[in-house]
Amino acid sequence: MPETPPPAVHFTSEQLTRLQEIKSVVDCECPNHVSDIIISLKAFEEYSKQCESKNDADVKMHEFLWRASGHSRAVMEHALKELCRFEGIDLNDPNPVAPSARAGSVVPPVPPTGG
Repeated sequence: MPETPPPAVHFTSEQLTRLQEIKSVVDCECPNHVSDIIISLKAFEEYSKQCESKNDADVKMHEFLWRASGHSRAVMEHALKELCRFEGIDLNDPNPVAPSARAGSVVPPVPPTGG
């Protein structure tokens, strides 16, 4: 785990909330779920930074948890940024919609391979 502080937050709470509400005509809610994960990681990152510690070992553990959750958040923010780019979702749009929902095109899911 990196010893460095986590990167700055990339998405605003408003952007994540809008992404949680994206509707799709296909059975894919990845933007919604990834946004939920980031919101949870941000909450834990903040919590662990402010958590009460009994001793120096507690302080070190909370700092570790803060860094771990912050770096995990940054990885998931990168994934969400790539997902939005891939889906053509404009985060500056107050009501973002996946282009597939606008076009009404549906691609069937890939069936699992047997083995």
